[in-house]
Amino acid sequence: MNRMPIALAFFLFSVPALSDDVCDKVSKAAMTVMHGRQDGAPMAAMMGAAQMQDSESYRALTRELVIDAYRIERRFSDELKLREVTEFGNRAYQACLESGT
Repeated sequence: MNRMPIALAFFLFSVPALSDDVCDKVSKAAMTVMHGRQDGAPMAAMMGAAQMQDSESYRALTRELVIDAYRIERRFSDELKLREVTEFGNRAYQACLESGT
């Protein structure tokens, strides 16, 4: 089950105007999280980084992205890692856009 739309809801309620720029930032955050996941970063370390975000809404979003990322298996070829990172970012971007409609 993909919880990404729920995670985005926490974040988007605090954003005054939903824009492609906001969704781009959400997508980049998702890709950064998945990149860490695919490189073997411990989940606890990723959660620690999520807790260091400035705003509460961004902390909540990042925390949910970490949880979602660690539901996906780690890949071991560079090609498959890149695919997971890209697809995770695309899903986050799409969920963000759909949340604003």
